[in-house]
Amino acid sequence: SPCPVPQPVDGLSWSVRPLFDTASSRGLPKVLSPYCLYELETGPKGRSGDAETRSRLNEHLEELIRNGRLREVESGCAAVSGQAGPQKPTEEHVWRQLETFFLHHAEALPAETSGGSEPEPAVRLALLDTQPSGLATGTFPNSDHGLALEKIARRLTCPQGEACAVEVASRLALPIAAFDWNDPQATRLSLDRGGFFGTIDQLAQAVWAELDARFGRELGAPLVLNLSVAWLGERFGGLEPTVDRMPVPVRALYHALEVAACEDALVVAAAGNRLGGPELESGPLLPAAWQQRPAPDRTRCRQIMPPTWAPKSRRQAAESLSAKRRPLLYAVGGVHHDGTPLVNARPDSEPPRVAYGDHAVVFGNRQEARLPTVLTGSSVATTVVASAAAAVWAHHPGMSRAEVMDMVDRSGQPLSRRADVHLGSRAPTVRRIGICGALAVARGCSDPETCALACRRETSPLTFPRLADADLQLSLQDLGQDAGPIPFCGTQTLQYSPAGSAPPSSPCPFFQFSGIHARPWTGPQPQSYPCLGCDIRPPPPDPPPSGFQAASTTSRSAPKTGDYILRIFLDDNWKDDGLRSPVLILGDRAFALDLGAQALKTETEILVGGIDPSWLKTADGKIRTAAVLQFETDHGSIESPVFINHNQNQLGSWR
Repeated sequence: SPCPVPQPVDGLSWSVRPLFDTASSRGLPKVLSPYCLYELETGPKGRSGDAETRSRLNEHLEELIRNGRLREVESGCAAVSGQAGPQKPTEEHVWRQLETFFLHHAEALPAETSGGSEPEPAVRLALLDTQPSGLATGTFPNSDHGLALEKIARRLTCPQGEACAVEVASRLALPIAAFDWNDPQATRLSLDRGGFFGTIDQLAQAVWAELDARFGRELGAPLVLNLSVAWLGERFGGLEPTVDRMPVPVRALYHALEVAACEDALVVAAAGNRLGGPELESGPLLPAAWQQRPAPDRTRCRQIMPPTWAPKSRRQAAESLSAKRRPLLYAVGGVHHDGTPLVNARPDSEPPRVAYGDHAVVFGNRQEARLPTVLTGSSVATTVVASAAAAVWAHHPGMSRAEVMDMVDRSGQPLSRRADVHLGSRAPTVRRIGICGALAVARGCSDPETCALACRRETSPLTFPRLADADLQLSLQDLGQDAGPIPFCGTQTLQYSPAGSAPPSSPCPFFQFSGIHARPWTGPQPQSYPCLGCDIRPPPPDPPPSGFQAASTTSRSAPKTGDYILRIFLDDNWKDDGLRSPVLILGDRAFALDLGAQALKTETEILVGGIDPSWLKTADGKIRTAAVLQFETDHGSIESPVFINHNQNQLGSWR
């Protein structure tokens, strides 16, 4: 310290600055001071030099390590794992029903209820996502994910829509709007409208920016951080046994979260959803997996914080000396209305708390005013829990973060299963959290009605219009291994090692990184796919209506086969990109869907015959929960998840 500056090469150089900066007179926490950010400056023509020049620039960094002026250097990678994307019904009365259904199962208060709000905000709820703060009026963000979550939080914490006890704010953590593998200097940030994904160190900077804003105020308002973003730990780190073995960007975020815990900020993170794909995806994503790591105790906080650090309250001081360990952060999973995990939930990843996260509808979120955003995933559930925690904290501003979450967890409805992701050896019971139940416990009531909380308990049954193209006939043909590999975009991405091999010869364009074969690249949770809510399932027991025709299939073998329904819902935003040549991938088998002369429609239901049920399982007999639909587009190929529903009894009758 300060960050050493390497020599320039042929007019090109590194711009150098600390990764974390502070405006507080208290100074930077010791654990954050060692991190430096080196960014390659562009030359006179806006380029980053040839390969030889860049190699020499890297050598200068290595020389700083050899001289002992730098400890280690690693690349900052754009790393967020996508999740099942927005799902968009096509009739407004369906949207309105889904909006009512979501508010009911999130236990939202009606709009005319204040929920005990105060004239001045007592708690700050910050969503670190794709949404920049202070978005200009009439301007829409590039990604509607962050804005949708912000609106959900406002509706749940302040139903009157006026000044209330919770200040809901956004902090841009994912600013990258475009990325070119072959020319990293062509990366385009969008600080005014936000991006689609970001780097782990950018997320770390966003965490610190929220902390630094209140760092110098001893009695600053309680702070809740909502992290509905994630990355795959197996690819980008964070699952190592010790923190000092984590990659540098991941370690920087971990240390920033340690500072958050010392400052008594409450961090809530999405456990993560499956991308969909031929293999099983299990375990929580990062940073939610750090629910299994303990928060720093008082001794650790004194080691890493400035000399003037002191616990925010007597309760926090007493808590830091207690024998009970607390997690670094609090992970959240998503469930359906009946309490079962969402269809896109990752196996073996359920934390001690869950919330309703199915088809959350947000209006006025896109430039196309007619189209709402409809999100399904643990990101929605995380926002519900973060909102509940903020509402509870507003009623008890003197509580510590751990006491708040103890109250929120205690308010939840116990479900008949144990958590997969937890701190300590004893797995707690999974509990379903809702706004109304949390507020009731905060007010000392055993029942929301005794607290005069008018929870949403009425909702009309959900009815959906029948799809118009149910009689579309497709022909399935088993491609077999002799047909050659499916031309997935950028399949070399996963094998590429910067130190040991050349870059991919055909990398994906940045907008294709949401595909399953580019899972290390990151974005908001959920991600955006061309095929929304697509699934394959057994037909209901009653016969199909007239006009619903089965697709034909051919195969070299004659296994025991069955009929399945493939349901396709296409995002309207992809209609102009020329989606064509769909390929259905079940495990290690690929099927070309021959459309013939017919165009792929926005909504399609196909009765598919001749599928061996064993194809819907893994080689060791486990139930496969997802397949893949691949499409060719005007810009290459793109994949979308197809969820497999094995339970015929839950399907009801034909629509």
